Amino acid sequence: MIDTAKMSKADELFSKMIDLAIERPEMVPEKVLFITGDMESISKILSPARMKLMAVISRKKPKNIGELAEEVGRPLQSVSRDLAVLRGWGFIEFVRSGREKTVRLEKDMIMIPLTS
Repeated sequence: MIDTAKMSKADELFSKMIDLAIERPEMVPEKVLFITGDMESISKILSPARMKLMAVISRKKPKNIGELAEEVGRPLQSVSRDLAVLRGWGFIEFVRSGREKTVRLEKDMIMIPLTS
């Protein structure tokens, strides 16, 4: 158990969630990514364009990256660059199926404390 006496509300909530995950793992989604940091940095990583990519991947399950780029109306190069960032942060993974390269979400839930 973590001492919460000198923590911010967000840190305290985050700590309680970690305690819950340890005590009752069945209550926590299998693939959760917790992100902490200042909102400016988080918003650079999770830009609206990258959030849209993840939403389309989740809803439409495109067959390949070209189809994903077409779905979001962006150049393939731009989408590939954003996917590389999302992969680096653990949001997505690339999957090869023959000559096709597709993408799938690595996480079911992203949790970001909004206060510090």
